[in-house]
Amino acid sequence: MNKVFTVSLCNPDKDTYVTLELPADPYTILDAWERLRPAPDTRVEWEMEDYGEFPVLFPGLQSGEGFPALNALAERLTSLDSRQRTAFEGLVKLQDGRPMEPDALITLSEQVKHCQVVPEATDDASLGRVYAANGSIPEVKDVPDKVFELLDFQLLGRRIRQSAGGVFTRQGYVVPDGNWKPTEGQEPRIAPEAPTGFFRLELQLGEERAELTLPAGQELVEVRERMEAVGLPNCAVTAFHSRVPQLPAAWATPERLDTLNCLAIRLMVLAERDSLALIKYKAVLEVSSISSLEDAMALTERLDAYNLNWAAASPEDVARGELRRSMGEENADLLCWYLNLYGYGEALIQQYGGELTDYGLLTRADGQPVQKPLPPQPTRGRRTDGNEVKRPWIKQDFYSSPAGRRSRTGCGSGWRC
Repeated sequence: MNKVFTVSLCNPDKDTYVTLELPADPYTILDAWERLRPAPDTRVEWEMEDYGEFPVLFPGLQSGEGFPALNALAERLTSLDSRQRTAFEGLVKLQDGRPMEPDALITLSEQVKHCQVVPEATDDASLGRVYAANGSIPEVKDVPDKVFELLDFQLLGRRIRQSAGGVFTRQGYVVPDGNWKPTEGQEPRIAPEAPTGFFRLELQLGEERAELTLPAGQELVEVRERMEAVGLPNCAVTAFHSRVPQLPAAWATPERLDTLNCLAIRLMVLAERDSLALIKYKAVLEVSSISSLEDAMALTERLDAYNLNWAAASPEDVARGELRRSMGEENADLLCWYLNLYGYGEALIQQYGGELTDYGLLTRADGQPVQKPLPPQPTRGRRTDGNEVKRPWIKQDFYSSPAGRRSRTGCGSGWRC
């Protein structure tokens, strides 16, 4: 999906910021909200940073609180072709720079079908020449060629533009027909629905396209059968949407769908057991150096080694939290006015051996620095006789297995884990 805007989101209660490119998919939006940590009644604020191909929206669209509508506007603008974009730019210019809400701009974009676009006309003179040449001006329709070149095209164009209510854009002249309607107030758009699953893949299977949301069962089996039919070299993952943005898109390949599915199942189990487990997982990934899906899978079993203070979004938050624990909320709030909270918070983070991530303060349960490698799990993956035991979460991908055959055991996807 092409990017239209770049915006900065802010949680005014915690002074946390996230930068997003729009339109953003539900997975990306959910991750942004987990970084912002807004309370249920907090109105997340947005501010435009880059207008992309739509600088005409400045200054009418600069900041606000209705993020779902802003994202919907970006989605709408990506659907416009070049002629419609020119028409939209013209309609916005006809608003004379007055402030406009995203919902009103969405309605305005739906009026592009009621516009005529003349790409050859970029000023009054070229507009007058185009209209005179195609016979749209009755007074000069039949003049001889020699007289035609003597016409005041700038005057003709200005009269046409002023009488029709048209406007010049970067890509030509735009004039609404008699069917367009000025924008009016719109009902606020509701927040986007939470995404289903943990990964969504867009696939190219030979000449056909497919989508797959993980974790999956029979759907994955059917995709595998289609991949077998067209041949693996003719398959590709064209887009990867993830609730865990720390996982590289390059890891999402047709050969690794099984492993991705097992990872999605593990993440689903984590999220069902503890609502903050997935956020902690992402915080650990942010400060860890993992190099494979197998590493990402193994990490799901080591989360108990870490603690996450999701409420701590800054060193000041860390300092306030420590003071309130040690002397009570009332005394701490009084003392905070006289302390360098940032410096104190930084010192505490260093003392804890922690890392302040986008998702909060991450520390080790054993008091060791977060960056220090975890000790090996005792007897994990090895029997008492010294022989190695396969870990149940290690995925044997279909196309990398020796026999290349399915097994109906494992994580429920129809493939052996």
